Parts: sequence; structure tokens; C-alpha cells
Amino acid sequence: MQIKTKNFGEIEIKEDEIISFGKGIPGFESLKKFIILEHEPNNPFKWLQAVEEPDVAFVIIEPSEFLPTYDPKPDAEEMLELGIKDIQEALIYAIIVVPEDITHMTANLKAPIIINRQNRQGRQIILEDSEYDLKHNILNEMQKLKTGEKEKNALLMIKAE
Repeated sequence: MQIKTKNFGEIEIKEDEIISFGKGIPGFESLKKFIILEHEPNNPFKWLQAVEEPDVAFVIIEPSEFLPTYDPKPDAEEMLELGIKDIQEALIYAIIVVPEDITHMTANLKAPIIINRQNRQGRQIILEDSEYDLKHNILNEMQKLKTGEKEKNALLMIKAE
């Protein structure tokens, strides 16, 4: 199947790669079919591209890439609608806002995208009683993780000697 995209031109996708958003995404309720596209291999940022509308695509990231403790708690009804018994069965993404000054890039952790890996059903949910922010600065978190990983590797090297 061929689709047109604003950022990648015309691309070929497989029918089984399509994620169905029965209710659409808030603000884009008429768009029901999306696909996840990788910008570059091993890049944590991906694109959630609307199949029906070339101009609609969201930059997304798995929150675990910058916040390993991220643990959204969708309500039971939302989980049931997606056919998910355990949140571990789901793919979880946050929509990224990339301003002109990318050092102020944020992720919407209050309204994650939840996708059932098995049936390819997706939904953006709003975490009502949550401490997570709509605009969580992710570069700060990524730098903390990178610094922590370097320190951990240095300690392992010292212990190995």
C-alpha cells in the first residue's frame, strides 16, 4: 500500500503495520489510521504518521528513553477498549513538541499514546490523577541519563581493573 507523507514523500507500508485509533487523536478525531515511521535507525524519535492525511504527523518517543520510571496508569475501561490486560503488553509513546529552540523540547507525559502490540489498536489517553506534566523537558532528562550511564561505565571499568 502506498501513502503520501509530508516528511518522507511517498512510501510503501504494509497493512499490518497500521495502527487503528478508533476515536482518533484529540484534535484529529477524523483520522483513524496511523503508522509509526523511523527517521533514522537507533534514533529514539519516531513519527506517528496519519495514513489518510499526508500533512499530519507527530514526533513521538518512548518515555522510557528519558524517564525510566515513567509508569502511566490508564483506567480499566481504557485498557479494556484497547484489549490490554497488562500495561506491559502495550507500546507507550509521548508526543513531542519541538520549538524553534530545541533545548526547550518537551514531551506530553500527561496524555500518552498507548498501543496494543497484538491487535494494533491505539489511543491517546489522558491521565487524570497524575503527577506527570503536559510539557516535560526531555533534554534535561536525557542528559541526566547519559551522565549517569557514563559514571556507571567508569565505575565498572575501575572495578574490572
